[in-house]
Amino acid sequence: MADSAICGFAVGAGFALIENLSYLHLLQGKGASIWILRGFGTAVMHGGVAALGATISAFLLESRQWRGLRLFTPGFLAAVALHSLFNQSLQSPVASTVAAVVGLPVILGFVLYFSEQSLRRWLGGKLDQDIEMLSMIGSQEFQQTRVGAYLMNLQEAFPPAVRGDMLSLLQLTIEISARAKSELMLREIGMEVPPDPDLESLFAELKYLEKSIGPTGMLAVRPLLSQTPRDLWEMHRLKQGVR
Repeated sequence: MADSAICGFAVGAGFALIENLSYLHLLQGKGASIWILRGFGTAVMHGGVAALGATISAFLLESRQWRGLRLFTPGFLAAVALHSLFNQSLQSPVASTVAAVVGLPVILGFVLYFSEQSLRRWLGGKLDQDIEMLSMIGSQEFQQTRVGAYLMNLQEAFPPAVRGDMLSLLQLTIEISARAKSELMLREIGMEVPPDPDLESLFAELKYLEKSIGPTGMLAVRPLLSQTPRDLWEMHRLKQGVR
């Protein structure tokens, strides 16, 4: 969500820059106060509403796994509503500019705070789930879980070797995910994490298992893997540390 807010604000501010360039010939000879109200105020407004729309879409993607056009609809409507509210108050340009400059940073500050708290809760809770799943794989209780039952249901569709690779892929993905969360939490408290020499071989094995399972098998096992945007982000961060 924080990344979405930064990118959204950059896009909105870039649009405002192009828009203000189009007003250069219309506002020639005007004083600095007009340009502050016309240029700076609308730039903050455009950046703010674009950032808000982006963060709402990111929240829906992470928390509810929405896809398609409905993922962007709530954020788009929120941005349109705020933009319309700004335009309605143009009869008082000073008030609308002050509201945009003061109000939107407060909203975005709340969004960034919520994003940070949400990420911390997710790291702790998901790490516990990963550790619990790793301890259950290979035990007698694993077949009683939903993951184990799902893999057992695939025995008629895939040969034993492929199903074994699926289980290995699941275990390896959870292990890498747990390592990534642990590293992020250690860095959060200021501890320096040395590079792990085994990570490169783990990612190479992960790539080999995906190729060995094949496209059809990956479609079948993908619901079990950690493939949310946050999971992919943390694994990407961990992979960057390998290079």
